[in-house]
Amino acid sequence: MIVFGKDGYEGHPFRPHLALNNVHQLTPDLFAEWIETFCATVDEHFEGEKAMEVKMRAKNVALSWAYKIDYMNQVNAEVQ
Repeated sequence: MIVFGKDGYEGHPFRPHLALNNVHQLTPDLFAEWIETFCATVDEHFEGEKAMEVKMRAKNVALSWAYKIDYMNQVNAEVQ
């Protein structure tokens, strides 16, 4: 929806990642692996400006979430 300028998504995509992190700690390396797989999949099926944009947006979100989750994991480790 972001890439094609559509409104209407009302979900909370970060929440499932937090829940998963409570069961299996997510690391920056896992996010990097996801980015690599995602970009390879886009490259297999699409090309052009929109494909480049979707990869860039996905990378930005993944890097942001990886940073946030890694920070939370470090804080939680210090508290324990």
